[in-house]
Amino acid sequence: MVTNQDFVRHWMSSTNISEVAEKTGLDRLAVSGKATSLRKKGVLLPKFNRGPVANAVNPAELNAIVAAALTQQNQ
Repeated sequence: MVTNQDFVRHWMSSTNISEVAEKTGLDRLAVSGKATSLRKKGVLLPKFNRGPVANAVNPAELNAIVAAALTQQNQ
């Protein structure tokens, strides 16, 4: 069991949710939920920057891959 005080200390010394999860032994979903719950109770926990999204969609790049595959299929 992680106390609220320890959770906040870990949160403030971390750069992302995964780091908090590692420090507290909680899974990422539990960390996110606890942070949300504390914010709703008035705790001013800052949000982490999301950084680049791993599954960002670049339609032009993906369409080029499709076009290349279709060209190869038609040869």
